[in-house]
Amino acid sequence: MTQTSEAVPVGRRDVVVVLDDDTTALALAALPSRLGEVLSAGDARLVVDVSGLGRLSSGVVAALLWSKRRCLARGVPMSVRGVRGPQLAELRRTGLGAALDVPLRGRR
Repeated sequence: MTQTSEAVPVGRRDVVVVLDDDTTALALAALPSRLGEVLSAGDARLVVDVSGLGRLSSGVVAALLWSKRRCLARGVPMSVRGVRGPQLAELRRTGLGAALDVPLRGRR
């Protein structure tokens, strides 16, 4: 089953943006408008699910950092979920895991 890159409202507060290998370019292009929706909602939280990605490209990491900065500036929580294996190790080595608030203990 292929996941979509569209923001999916979950509960009252979470807006989930799912990235997968087939739709990464489309999702990254749509991320600024999706982030705008979250920021204007006031009580929302942005959750970016990267579990469908085989690797975190520099473009994905840049988009995550950009989104995190925008969210921090507006006081909106953001989290990244689905980071595992080599992705998690790379984020640990570079210190980006802490910057993105990625849980640094992953399931293997």
